Amino acid sequence: MPASTATAAEATASFQSGLEKAWQDAAPGLPGGDWMTQLRRDALARVVRDGLPGRRNEWWKYADLAGMRKVPLPVALEPSVPLDATSRNFGEDAWSIVVRNGRVAQLPSAPSLPDGIEVVRLGEALDVPSLWLRPWLQPAASAIHNLNLAFATDGVLLRIGRNVSAARPLVIVSHARLDASMAHERSVVSLEEGASLTLVELDQMHGSAGSLATKRLSINLAPGARLMHMRLSAGSPELAAVHDCDVQLGANARYQLVTLCAGAELLRQQQAISLSGEAASCDLAIAYAARAGAQVDQAVEIRHTAPNTQSRLLAKGLATRKGRGVVQGRVVVDETAQGADSHQMARGLLLEDGAEIFHKPELEIYADDVKCGHGATIASLDPSQLFYLQSRGIPAQAATEMLLAAFVRDVIDRAPETLQGALASWTDTTLFQRKEPA
Repeated sequence: MPASTATAAEATASFQSGLEKAWQDAAPGLPGGDWMTQLRRDALARVVRDGLPGRRNEWWKYADLAGMRKVPLPVALEPSVPLDATSRNFGEDAWSIVVRNGRVAQLPSAPSLPDGIEVVRLGEALDVPSLWLRPWLQPAASAIHNLNLAFATDGVLLRIGRNVSAARPLVIVSHARLDASMAHERSVVSLEEGASLTLVELDQMHGSAGSLATKRLSINLAPGARLMHMRLSAGSPELAAVHDCDVQLGANARYQLVTLCAGAELLRQQQAISLSGEAASCDLAIAYAARAGAQVDQAVEIRHTAPNTQSRLLAKGLATRKGRGVVQGRVVVDETAQGADSHQMARGLLLEDGAEIFHKPELEIYADDVKCGHGATIASLDPSQLFYLQSRGIPAQAATEMLLAAFVRDVIDRAPETLQGALASWTDTTLFQRKEPA
């Protein structure tokens, strides 16, 4: 056997044995009875068999997690950090949930929740076999899905009753403070027929070299349900994080997503949306910043399986020197999805030499009566626009900031008007890293 082949085989064996040991060490503290333990074992066996995804997988072409994470890590303990009040930016009356290293630390008090809204720790729900939860707790083809299922320590189970309209935003603040360790969070959101909700996720991730965080959110929207979903994520330069979200839409259901994110060593957000009910629709808007040494990877798959469904995807990204941005948008239109209407657009700005942005749109169409299209552009800031602003007395730095703010503004404008101020503030301080005035 050639030396290189032997080395690769040894590394694989080391990863497999290390992963099994990490699970054995963590298993006594993981929630769920024997039924859940068996599901976890099955998921772990698949990860051991398949390994982590890397460049041989086309969907992971730009994000070589297998090459980055070769040593299995222990599951992180819950950190002793103070609760964050960031959720107040979305209204003093917002319902708040706090998660630390994959463990729920704070839930809204029961009296504050109206009838028809149920919020519980996923760990509590797993104490007894639950038939309705099982579809979201099954091993799958995705290695990240299986890794998360095997190690998930906790998460949130949220149900909105039939025709219930939540009057306040529900904000989930997730802290990750990892020291050469990993954290895994798993949540389920279910909206019954005619229900509506505004859901905000705030992800604050810090980790030393080698740390890994995964987060999986499963969303089910019954016929006529409406979900406004906002996700704001930022990570430290030595952390790898993968956020996985799958959405199932019934007839006439509507899903809206606004995502703002700023780098980490790798920050990958995967979105799998199934428009399985007639006239279901989704509208996704993404803005990201890939700073030096960081990679932001957006992978979106939208599947039209019912007639007269509609999807929209808008992604806008900024990259500085040695930063990389990736947007992959795959749209599949089944032959049963006549009348489907889909469009995706990705735009990128390279702010310095050495920055990278990759756009990879895909269309698979098996129906005859459809309207589908895509577009992609990559450019730098327009010197004539900068000159115009400076000729009016605006300093160069301020002019640049104005143009960047305008570039991502139509993503922020997709959010409800009452919450756009909070998104704009987060964009200024985190996406653009502007300092607050003294």
